[in-house]
Amino acid sequence: MKRRRTAWTDIDEYIASYPPPVRKKLTDVRNIIRKNAPGATERISYQMPTFYLNGNLVHFAAYTNHIGFYPTPSGIQAFEKEFSDYSFSKGSVQFPLGQPLPTDLIAQVVRFRVRREFATRGKVMSRGCPGKGGLHSDLAGGLLGHILTLIHERRTKNCQLKQPVPR
Repeated sequence: MKRRRTAWTDIDEYIASYPPPVRKKLTDVRNIIRKNAPGATERISYQMPTFYLNGNLVHFAAYTNHIGFYPTPSGIQAFEKEFSDYSFSKGSVQFPLGQPLPTDLIAQVVRFRVRREFATRGKVMSRGCPGKGGLHSDLAGGLLGHILTLIHERRTKNCQLKQPVPR
């Protein structure tokens, strides 16, 4: 498979640049991530599809013989035993194109990364405005999620009020 070298602007464009069998696997990976990280945003980073949630959550990419999945070193360490059937390194794992994707494993890793991002970066900060180490409250559920949403909205409103009024 020959990859078209370009600067993709979004994940749709990236996926569309591959042949149908690879496109299907890339779409499957994307949908698994979307389902398991609903608060994450999509972007292209390092010329790879990336899901972002308070930081890079996971990347994925197509190569000649495999789909590369990059859940950061913490995601690899936590699932090292499960990745033993695949080629993996400190921050990446390779899923061969000729084999079915391990969809359940990808989902577990994404959920782990969401919890990890929330635990390490998603805390409510005592100072500053959202977007600078702020909160992704959609990760929390129930009463806690409601309270965190109210705090986030209040902080956002306060930050907007501090901005100068345009003339």
